[in-house]
Amino acid sequence: MRVLGSCHLGQNARSNSRAREGQARFINSFRAVAQLGRAPGSGPGGRGFKSHQPDVTLSLEMFYCYVLRSQKTGRRYIGSCENLPERILRHNAGESKATKHGVPWLLIHSEEFATRSEAAQRERYYKTGQGRGELDKM
Repeated sequence: MRVLGSCHLGQNARSNSRAREGQARFINSFRAVAQLGRAPGSGPGGRGFKSHQPDVTLSLEMFYCYVLRSQKTGRRYIGSCENLPERILRHNAGESKATKHGVPWLLIHSEEFATRSEAAQRERYYKTGQGRGELDKM
C-alpha cells in the first residue's frame, strides 16, 4: 500500500509541476505578445529612428525653416533641416524629388530654431493659407 501511495503522490507532484510549467509558458507568451506593440528602438540597445531621438542637440547646432524660390519656374518651396547650406546644395544638385524640376533655387527666407520640432512647426505654418499670405508679403 505504501508503494501505491508514493506513486500516487509522485503523479500528483508531476501533474502539479506540469501545471506550473504550462502556467509559466502562458505568462511568458503573454509577455511576448504584450511587447509586440513597442516601437523599434524604444527599448535598451535599440537603434531608434531619427524622429524618436531627442530634438535638442548638446552641440550648438540649430534647426532651420527655410523658403526657396525657383529661378526656373518661380515656384516657392518650404522646408526644414539641420544644416541649411548643405540642404540648399542638395536641392540645387537635383537630389530632392520635390525640387529637381525647378533648379536653380534661391534662398529667400530662413529662420533658426533650437529644436527640430519648432522648425517643423514653423514649416507647417508656412504651408497653411495664413502662412502663405505672410510669405507673399515678403
